[in-house]
Amino acid sequence: QKPMDCQEQLITQAASVKAINPNAKVFVYRNLVKALPWYSQVREKLDDPNYEGWFLKFKDGVNGSYNVPPCTGDKCSAFYHDQLQTPEHPTGDGNCVDECDCGANP
Repeated sequence: QKPMDCQEQLITQAASVKAINPNAKVFVYRNLVKALPWYSQVREKLDDPNYEGWFLKFKDGVNGSYNVPPCTGDKCSAFYHDQLQTPEHPTGDGNCVDECDCGANP
């Protein structure tokens, strides 16, 4: 999807479970620490400079290196992100046919 719509898919999936069993307890988990840009509401905040202070930023490591790369494909971001449990192109924990469209920030 362009842009990615995982948030909307999770809501649809939760509603589908409730339709089958209205008594089922259903919740949608969203990471507390990492800002995952494939969720629409998170992506909107990451791309809005007014919310810059909400997010962790990379800090220079030993000799200016990082634990994970600040760039994904052609997009780089000062905001901390990693590639674990992340949709990627061409393969990852969820695959994108083209470069994953997560907004302005990877």
